[in-house]
Amino acid sequence: MNDVPTPPADHILVVEDDPIGGRQLARFLPKPFEPLELEALLAAVLRRRQLMAERLAAPQTERTPERWQVSTHERCLKLDGTLRIPLSDIELRFLTLLHDEAPATVARDAIIRTLGRPENLYTRARLDTAISRLRHKIATVADQPAPFTSVYGTGYVWVQRPAAAQPPRVGPEPGKNSSELV
Repeated sequence: MNDVPTPPADHILVVEDDPIGGRQLARFLPKPFEPLELEALLAAVLRRRQLMAERLAAPQTERTPERWQVSTHERCLKLDGTLRIPLSDIELRFLTLLHDEAPATVARDAIIRTLGRPENLYTRARLDTAISRLRHKIATVADQPAPFTSVYGTGYVWVQRPAAAQPPRVGPEPGKNSSELV
């Protein structure tokens, strides 16, 4: 309880132990508080605690091999261990961050910091443009959607899609031009 700040005189403190991080999470509730608000806060704490206990008690399932792999040594993105897409330094850092943080969503600001760019010079729009180009590069070379997706208003997340879950291709088959489709 040493790390938890002292609440102001007009607040009460609700403390929750984080079983994974090993730290305490504190929430302040202003006085006078509504009993229903306190009840809802405590119910949420108990619900999170129960979900965490269920996750820890559940048997660990064996992970299927990932279709997409980021190879920092070869500086490329691999599909099914065979197809290699060469990556720039920024693309490699971006994909490595998403892969390492999966399944969590990574905020745009955190991505910009990881890329080593000053936030005032490297805007979110510029980041989105670079990621759009990376998506196009992956789709062109691999004929597959990128192994990540955007989370509206938040950032990006690594998404592992099994082979059967790939969306159908729209347009002509690779290697055929549109005049052969008639």
